[in-house]
Amino acid sequence: MRVLNVGTIVCLVLAVSCGDKNKDVDVKPDGTEQQRVADSVYLFSREIYLWDEIRSTSYGSFNPRQYVKSTDLETAEATIEAVRNTNAYDRDKKYSYATDYYDSEAANKATQPESSYGFFVKRGWSNRMSGSGSFTGWFVTYVFPNSEAGQQGVQRGWKLIKVDNTTLTVNSIDILNNMFYDQTKKTARITFQKPDGTQVPLDLSIKSFVPTSVLYSDILRSSGGTNAGYLVYKFFDRLEDSRAAIEAALASFKNAGIKNIILDLRYNNGGFTRTQDFLANSLAPATVSTGNKMYTYYYNTDLQAGNYTLMRTRHSYSATYYKPESNTINFNKTDLSKGFSINPTNLYVIIGAQTASSAELLINDLKPYFNGNMKLIGDGNTYGKPVGFFPIDLFKKVTFWTVSFMTKNSQDQPVPFSGITPGYSAYDGVDKAWGDKTEECTKKALDLIDNPGLLAATETASPRAATLQPGVQLKKQYYDNMLR
Repeated sequence: MRVLNVGTIVCLVLAVSCGDKNKDVDVKPDGTEQQRVADSVYLFSREIYLWDEIRSTSYGSFNPRQYVKSTDLETAEATIEAVRNTNAYDRDKKYSYATDYYDSEAANKATQPESSYGFFVKRGWSNRMSGSGSFTGWFVTYVFPNSEAGQQGVQRGWKLIKVDNTTLTVNSIDILNNMFYDQTKKTARITFQKPDGTQVPLDLSIKSFVPTSVLYSDILRSSGGTNAGYLVYKFFDRLEDSRAAIEAALASFKNAGIKNIILDLRYNNGGFTRTQDFLANSLAPATVSTGNKMYTYYYNTDLQAGNYTLMRTRHSYSATYYKPESNTINFNKTDLSKGFSINPTNLYVIIGAQTASSAELLINDLKPYFNGNMKLIGDGNTYGKPVGFFPIDLFKKVTFWTVSFMTKNSQDQPVPFSGITPGYSAYDGVDKAWGDKTEECTKKALDLIDNPGLLAATETASPRAATLQPGVQLKKQYYDNMLR
């Protein structure tokens, strides 16, 4: 894994402290900290941004200091928005963004903590994908086991009845957003209802915890009597933090002779590509050998040609570092230290609108090698994010993430910007627990195991899926990326 730590950038605008390396920097060595933040977001982006439009601008025409706000973060957000606006894809999807300081050096050592209640919610509907369903409630979609909610026993499929003294309705989006994201509100009394009808009032607090990526794993048996390994994977954290849990799940599958894998990525919003590499090696079919191409990183033509100045102040990589020939990742099954390569015959992947970045990369990497034996199931397209980032931190106060590379698989195909379309339509059964064989997506995978010809491969998700999205904000996390 290489998450590039750029560190503070004072020398980028104070040329005297960087010597000849910054002779081409066209910024005067003056200004407030916010002005230097705006300058740096623009200047770094002009070098490393994937798309060329930004490089047709000059410092004067872009005028980054016009985006100066009262704080470093507000300034970085305003400037990166202007960078995004130079490209239609980024303007539409808002890939590039800024956050509070992200300690990439710490991330090389441990998964970053998260401060939250530790669960998320989504609206449930009757009649599911019919387009005429009625609202049935707000349901817990996932829970991190070591969070405040997880420690108090909250599970996927529990229904939220009240927040404090307010009964939730289909229009309670503002109430939920305030609960999750109001900086002044740190506690809430939430009344849940279990699937058996029992109501459970809990006092929950926003607390810091380290999220775990493997949310659930089990061996499920289809109606026809075939076993399948079921793994719910939430995000691609550091391989060192994720590997033991992945291997434990895979070991149980291998020991049971499993050849059908159901990989649930419906809420997986990305993370580190090195962990993606490991999971791809583990789930590749037997026809894949060490040395077969997995994917390639592509950078802008200036980086490939070595035409950059600011990045040279932050790394000493070779002249070929950004070239495709230096950035092709091959399958390497010898990396699987305990032999946990399953060599599955069939892979069933559950996806959704939150499936993004490294999760889409995994699908794109494996699909060419399964020869039609990978089935995608879900209620709509994935997010559509074939691009990734270097996190660049400024003064250890703010970090911005500007699109820096694109990945393409062994057939030189990127993930579509419109997202990956499921071949088989199924509602996200938010009122069901993980591993419930009646949950629509899980059931469809098990049905396909018993009868691969049951559904036409051209079946696509209903337009109803778009209306099923919750409208509740999703807070940006470091793993909402494709991180190299």
